[in-house]
Amino acid sequence: MTAILTTTLAVALGACVSAAPEPAGKPTRGEPPVAPIERTAPQTLAREDFASTAPVRLIVRSAAPGEIDSETYQSMQRGLGWGAVVGVVSITEALAIPGTMFSGGALLGGVVVTIGVAAIMGAERAVQERIVRAVRESDFENRLAERLRARLNVASDRASADATLEVVILSYGVVEDKPRDSFCVFADLRITLHAGAAEPFLGRVAILPNLRSTDAPVPDCRARETIADNEGAVIRAALADYANALPALMARRIPGLPWTH
Repeated sequence: MTAILTTTLAVALGACVSAAPEPAGKPTRGEPPVAPIERTAPQTLAREDFASTAPVRLIVRSAAPGEIDSETYQSMQRGLGWGAVVGVVSITEALAIPGTMFSGGALLGGVVVTIGVAAIMGAERAVQERIVRAVRESDFENRLAERLRARLNVASDRASADATLEVVILSYGVVEDKPRDSFCVFADLRITLHAGAAEPFLGRVAILPNLRSTDAPVPDCRARETIADNEGAVIRAALADYANALPALMARRIPGLPWTH
């Protein structure tokens, strides 16, 4: 496997909290503080504001280069906390990141790999490689698209559609939540409903350690010793669970779309 280089994504904390934050833990000397969990209420579009019985066009994709704005990026930073990102898909391709931020990091097939220390023992390297494989092989984008097609009346390529539901995967993978001594499987998505030239709905689904949509699954966080067991079975299962849960979440947020069941 291509050599894995190192980097750490140090993140600034703070920002307005939409609900009462959980108390921060007391850091020991030399350790970063445990960030309070920032919770965001879901945006919804009432059925009477947009209703369509016709099939809709569905787009599920990863963020394109330069597509993530600075405000979204800053909230993503807060959500990921102080830890090192182990397997993030699309984040560096989508962001105009200063060159120094990921200097020393490796982009392997769209996955940023970080390992926290320059000299890593063979056993630890094997754990990191299992995490990266599990993130890569979860096929989160295609799995989510399949789950949405099973719930939504989707137009064929040749059919006309009243609207387009676009789901952009901003990032997903595994982040080391050092203050809480765990690894968390996370995902961060943007949902847009396009109706002609208008965008009647724009929302975000955050499943991050320190930033969570109140209607989204809670990030699956595990101890370092177990996150990569069985070739990353926990990681694969968590991302599959997120993909399974998201269609129902979107149906609640945009009930006027032609959901099939």
